[in-house]
Amino acid sequence: MHFFSDNASIVREISRITLDNITEPNFSNHLSLVVYVLTIGASKTADKMATGLQSAATPYDKPMEDEHRKILRESRQALVEDMEPQMVLRQMIDPHLFTEDEKDRIMANNLTRQQQNERLLDILPRKGAGAYEVFKETIKKAHPPLLTILVEAGK
Repeated sequence: MHFFSDNASIVREISRITLDNITEPNFSNHLSLVVYVLTIGASKTADKMATGLQSAATPYDKPMEDEHRKILRESRQALVEDMEPQMVLRQMIDPHLFTEDEKDRIMANNLTRQQQNERLLDILPRKGAGAYEVFKETIKKAHPPLLTILVEAGK
C-alpha cells in the first residue's frame, strides 16, 4: 500500500476514486487507501478522547470528585437496598450518561434488584464529574427519602 505524507495527498487520491475505475486493477489499492484513511481518522479521534483533547470539554470529561465518590460509598448500602434501578435509569435527566449496553447490563433479567443497583453504583463513578449531580437530581425526584441519606453522607 502506498502511504502519503499529508492529508492533502490523501484527499487528492481519494477524490480520484470513481465508479468508472472500480474495475481497474488498482481499485483494491484505492479501497485499501479509503480503509486506511478511515482507520487513521478513527484512531486520531479516539486518541483525542482518551487524552482529553476534545474541542468542547463537558463535566463528564473530568473524573468524579473524591467527595462525591465518598458520598456514594457511604450511602451505598441504603441505595442498594431501597433504590428502584429501572426508575432511576428511566428518570436520569441526561440520556448520554448511561449507554444502552450499560443499561442492558444493569437491568439484566438474571439479577436481583439489589444486584442491579450494585451495578448501577459501580458504573456511576466512572461517568465523570457531572454524573453525581445528575444522579442526585434523579434520586430527588424518584426516591426523596434516599436524597436525605446522600445529603447526610455529604456532611
